[in-house]
Amino acid sequence: MGLSSRELKQVKMALSSVPDFTKPKQSLEQYVTSVDMAIDIMNFIEDEIGLSEKKVLDLGCGTGMLAMAASAFGAESVLGVDIDPDVLEVARENVDEDEEDVEFEEHNVLTMDLDEKAFDVVITNPPFGTKDNAHIDSGFILTALRHLAPSGRVYSLHKSSCTDGIIKKFTKKFPIIKATPAATLNWQLKNTYKHHKQKTVDIQVTLVEWFIEENAKSDEREALVNFAKGFAAHMGEADPLV
Repeated sequence: MGLSSRELKQVKMALSSVPDFTKPKQSLEQYVTSVDMAIDIMNFIEDEIGLSEKKVLDLGCGTGMLAMAASAFGAESVLGVDIDPDVLEVARENVDEDEEDVEFEEHNVLTMDLDEKAFDVVITNPPFGTKDNAHIDSGFILTALRHLAPSGRVYSLHKSSCTDGIIKKFTKKFPIIKATPAATLNWQLKNTYKHHKQKTVDIQVTLVEWFIEENAKSDEREALVNFAKGFAAHMGEADPLV
């Protein structure tokens, strides 16, 4: 498993062409995922379960950095989903005509239902869930789990300071969910919005690996799916997972 140093160099060059947000929307907490972090994430997934012949879903794909990285690492197919049509237009423009394995669709991640499609790997760098977006990161994880194939894996990024709390509330609410802090990464955030004073800020983030127990009972799975489908309607309340 894994790419050679020459292949990684080629991947890095290809990902460097993925555009940044031209007009990032603060309400959507839009920040670009760096090339180096995208490669680190894919390297980890490649070492853990491999990406070859895997169907991958990228939730909150933005301009397509993680989606394009998954494709570069050999995924069979990649679907990037975002609520913002502007960034999806940018993402589509960056896909070459011969890259038929990568597609982008407009959906609200919290309420979408992809006709019961199932994915081997779901990746997401969700909004952190600050201010008006409280608990939105939990909604992304629930949607990811709902679209997961049997034996599939979800990989999500969270502030390291919040990771233990997120894992605990999920696994307490639904014991069939298993989650592990898989890797700690440094995310160098660029000055993106007017209130940002520094040129860059380093944030420690944790990549979490999620899956559902293979021997989970059908009624347990159904309870999780139903809760996930209704989550968006309760986001304005106290944390629905607690």
